[in-house]
Formats: sequence, C-alpha cells, structure tokens
Amino acid sequence: MSEEPRLWPALLVAAIVVLSIAAVMFIGTEDDESEPRLPEDLQLVYSASVVTGNLTVHGTQTMNLTEAGNSGWTHWEAEGFWAPSVDFPFYGGQYLLDEIEMDTPWGVKSVCRTVSLMVGYDPELRVTYSGSGSHLTYREDILSEGFRATFLLSSVNFTGMPEIDNRPCGDGPFPGYSETQSSWTLDGGYSSAMMAVDEGPRAYRINVTGYDYYHFGQDDVMAMVGGGSFRYDTTRSVIGNGTVEFVPEGDWFLRFIEPEGDGPHQFHMETWVGD
Repeated sequence: MSEEPRLWPALLVAAIVVLSIAAVMFIGTEDDESEPRLPEDLQLVYSASVVTGNLTVHGTQTMNLTEAGNSGWTHWEAEGFWAPSVDFPFYGGQYLLDEIEMDTPWGVKSVCRTVSLMVGYDPELRVTYSGSGSHLTYREDILSEGFRATFLLSSVNFTGMPEIDNRPCGDGPFPGYSETQSSWTLDGGYSSAMMAVDEGPRAYRINVTGYDYYHFGQDDVMAMVGGGSFRYDTTRSVIGNGTVEFVPEGDWFLRFIEPEGDGPHQFHMETWVGD
C-alpha cells in the first residue's frame, strides 16, 4: 500500500501550523524601539519533523509574508510530497509557562514558552517558543493522539537576527484562571482553558452526554513540553457519556471540552470547596 494516504493528514496539519505561527511574527516590534524592526516583506524557512503512527517525515516549510503579516502563502516540501497553502488564523501561544534560553542559528535567544489547546478538532496541544522582543516564533510543537510535529526556524531573508531577542521577556508565568462559578452548562459548544488549582481544595463533578472532557494535569503538560508523547489524565477525564468526580493536583491544569457525535450534547460541571 502507498504511504501517501497516511502521510497526507500530517502534511496538511504541518502547513496549517506554520501558517498559524506566522501571523504573530510581527507583534510587539513597533512598540519596542530598542531592537531592530523586522521588515514587512520576509521569508521564513522552518525545518520540520512530523511523526504520525510509525511514519516519520522530515521536510522544509517556507513562509512568505507581506504587509506585516496581513497576507502570505506557505509551501511544504518533504520527500516528494506537497501540501497546499492553507488560510488559517493564528491560535497558538495562549498561556505563558516560563522563559528560557534557546540555541538558534543566530546564537542563544531569550524566548517565552507558551502552551495552548486547539478547539474545533480532537485535542491538540501547541507549544510555542516566541522571541522576547520580536515575538518571532523560533519553534513550535504540535501534539495530538499518535501525532507530533516540530518546527524550527532555520533561515530568514533579512539581516539583524543576532541583535534581537537578547534580553528577558519580563513576564511571569500565567497562573491559570480561578473558578468563578459553582455550576455551569454547555449545550453544543467548545471550551478550553488553563485553570488554577484553588486552595480548599476545590472538588469537581463533571457529567456529560455526547461530550468529551479531557483533563491535562500540570505533570501531563510538562511531560509533553519536555518531549514526551501526547497524554492526558484518564482518571479525571470522561469521554462520550458519564460522570467523573475529582480534586485536581499541582498548581494548574488544562481542560478541553468538545461535543461528540450527532447529539444530544449536554455538559454540566459543578464545583465546591471543602468536604
């Protein structure tokens, strides 16, 4: 059997991801006069590695942008395969985890490492490494069940890269949202968030019909960020139909809520503090 049908979804996602990365390339440069301005017309080349099932593909993703990122096109090449340009809005980089130093072709850069969950699909965790001053994406990882892709910025068509992103981001980690409601319901909608683990402790009861509730504990997220495969807390998740009760652990957790199938769809959550 040809490998092309198995490879195509991964390549399509790869094209989507890097196009989404590119939309944030210019944020912040206009307000920061201490670093060189990025040009309005530029080309960014990413080396990419896509792992899906037992298949690993290495390729190159080229992103061409004009007018400060308002328009552009993307092209993917890998072992003779090609994925078309995909028009897709930027999504990644919701929640700041930490600030780290990262080796790049232009020296060590100070980058902000953020995570986000993509709604409207099966759960996808994105890990984005953005320059402290330029907000240029130096790396992005995307993980889902049986899939991992890594994109590394390898070349650009302008000079001045050694002079940017050499100072700290200056922002503290996002602590997660505090739970403000003791009860809430969804009827067909999606939701994702980073939630703080409140003192008390706060307990949760999740009841779903035709819904998937994925609970990503702090340990699950950091394991994936550190290079591990896709994982979530199965003991605190409920898929399809059923009820689960739990007390979260760590300092924060990610939750992903999506309807499943044709319905009916009903998601209901209750929380309380104490025994």
